[in-house]
Amino acid sequence: MKLHGQKVGVPFKEYLHAEVAAIVKCKNLHNAHSIHVYRYSKEGAPMIAKPCPICESVIKSAGIKHIYFTVHGE
Repeated sequence: MKLHGQKVGVPFKEYLHAEVAAIVKCKNLHNAHSIHVYRYSKEGAPMIAKPCPICESVIKSAGIKHIYFTVHGE
């Protein structure tokens, strides 16, 4: 995360988001072509879950071409 934080201009942001954790845990990443990031409220309504710039950088570096995420927030 630190390397990609520096890459996108926020070197002080060092944290592990779910997107990066999933990529780290993935055992067969060379076949991955998409990542899905969904977030829901306690009531079950979709909420905005667009990956942050650092996560986007990690996703692109992993060779993942398509990012799908929820966009409707309340």
